[in-house]
Amino acid sequence: MRFAKDKKLSGKVNKRKNDFIYTISYWKDDETDIEAADYCMKKTQHAADVVSVEYKVEGLNHSKFHAHVSDHTQRKLRENALKRKDVKGLGLDIVFLMIDSQSNANFHRQLNKSMPQLLNDENTIILNGHTIVGDGTTAQVAAILIGEQEKDLPEARRSFTSSACDNFNFIFKDFHKAGYITMLSEDFPEKGAFHLRLNGFVNKPTSWYLRPFWLAQTPSPKCDVEYNNILLKTFTETFEDISKFSFVINSEIAHDNINKLKVIDDDILEVINYFKMPVRINHTVLIIFGDHGERVTDFRLTTQGKLEERLPFFSITLPVIFKEKYPKLFTALKKNSNVLTSHFDIYATLQHMMSYPDLPEKKFIGQSLFTEINPELRTCKNSGVADHWCPCLNYNDVPVTDAKVNYVAQSVVDFINKLLSKNEKASRLCAYLTLNTIISSSLKTLKNEVRDFQKTKRNHECDSCGVVYYFSSAAKKYYEVVFTVNPSNGTFEANADVLSDNKIIVDENISRINRYGNQPYCIMNEFPHLRPYCYCT
Repeated sequence: MRFAKDKKLSGKVNKRKNDFIYTISYWKDDETDIEAADYCMKKTQHAADVVSVEYKVEGLNHSKFHAHVSDHTQRKLRENALKRKDVKGLGLDIVFLMIDSQSNANFHRQLNKSMPQLLNDENTIILNGHTIVGDGTTAQVAAILIGEQEKDLPEARRSFTSSACDNFNFIFKDFHKAGYITMLSEDFPEKGAFHLRLNGFVNKPTSWYLRPFWLAQTPSPKCDVEYNNILLKTFTETFEDISKFSFVINSEIAHDNINKLKVIDDDILEVINYFKMPVRINHTVLIIFGDHGERVTDFRLTTQGKLEERLPFFSITLPVIFKEKYPKLFTALKKNSNVLTSHFDIYATLQHMMSYPDLPEKKFIGQSLFTEINPELRTCKNSGVADHWCPCLNYNDVPVTDAKVNYVAQSVVDFINKLLSKNEKASRLCAYLTLNTIISSSLKTLKNEVRDFQKTKRNHECDSCGVVYYFSSAAKKYYEVVFTVNPSNGTFEANADVLSDNKIIVDENISRINRYGNQPYCIMNEFPHLRPYCYCT
């Protein structure tokens, strides 16, 4: 890139040490060629991975940011990776490409180029029964990268006495021990999976951590997905000869409108084809997925919308030689594609990839997808999926005028008000909510096959392929209600048990399914976990 002779160029190097501290150094040069600028940067031996270039063209100031892996970082990471190299494991590069709020169905609707490519690839497995494990992005990403329910993690919420997310046992640490170099890039820094409600990190969680770039870059002149593709390629090509684990999150493009997915069809196809290049096709596992489906629009109020929220898209593209080299693993994954799976299974699969040919020593919530899951024994419960998120329930409509339905809805509103009242500031600033309208109600019961399962038995196929059922009419009464409240006009979906003595136990996983916008402005930053419920007065 060259400038006219009368144009001046200055550069600034930003180095972000963590999620809280900046250290900045400056250099300036009157040369008119970027190559000269690059030379000056090398001369000062800068070790930053994010560079800001400021320049003036025809009297107008411009600035651009560039992320690269500095020579200093490369040397350090290579030395550490070679030191830690483990002889176990498949040793394959692993790439996660996440697009926020995308269901399996929406991928099929929107992607006229990418989906045919995936569907027609014999090395790509699409998980048709893949299920979410909680509400929003954080719960899903935590299941994949930590293998635990969000509620079981060390306290890291910003509005509580808590610490940073460094205390979480991220799988990045295990990959580092196995000699991998890791990358994390998330294009929506102000609403990051570990930053919107949580404290973020004191120390970077991955070898190459792109949050500093996105904080400096936002808002960006390019499509964020395009930037993320560039960053992924930069990382891949820099460490072409070393095992890598990349986790790329694209949230900005379709977070508020799932139909915008089609805008990045070419970008997704570009990534698919990039990892099919000869230099990568035999050692890369490419995972393209949605964390969950649409959560907060009118579509979400429909039965189809409920199911789509719970059934995200998840595809796994294996190296071309994988099927021949590991036939048992491939066969197991193929069979599991039509079984109920969850994000916890992905964590277990990653652990298996590091311990292969052995199974991991630890027990996890999920099961490796490279081991065959018995569909007769697989339930939401043993997949780490709570009833609220389980798509395997029978829904029986109940009239909204039913007295018990009204009782359930009122109990949920009382539960929310108690939640607000427990916080001194919220109890002063947030309005007391009252039940307005009940939109829909259902009685949810487990599928008969799940409810009545007792044990397995020997049959003509194997020692445990037969099933013994017992039959009972005492199915659990579990209500789901959708209702609105005053004065916020908030629309909520909630679940509750109704016991035999009419006592109600409200499920704390309450979903707000319309946007709250600026309603909780008075507590928004201090108590983000109360945002869905608070209407500031």
